[in-house]
Amino acid sequence: MKLITKGAIAGALMLLMVPAAAMAGSCYPYAGYERGGEIRYEQRDIHNDWRDVARDRYHLHRDWAEGRYGAARAQEADIRHDMADIRGDQYALRRDYRGYPY
Repeated sequence: MKLITKGAIAGALMLLMVPAAAMAGSCYPYAGYERGGEIRYEQRDIHNDWRDVARDRYHLHRDWAEGRYGAARAQEADIRHDMADIRGDQYALRRDYRGYPY
């Protein structure tokens, strides 16, 4: 009988400790600590977008040189789209560094 009561008391204490442990998870040493993977993802995404812009600019100059003006307009639109994506990613990265929530 003593074993059952000790087990019941231990189980009740364990159930009381679960919410306390869950609340302690948000107490990191500094803001943005849990977003480290997201920051690396944003940095890699910005790098890849700059690579795409460089490739599009190469194709843009080639299209202008060869007289394909319709293709050049499409490349310019693609460059504008990529640059807007870069600006958005840089904004998100600054917010991640500063620790602002979304």
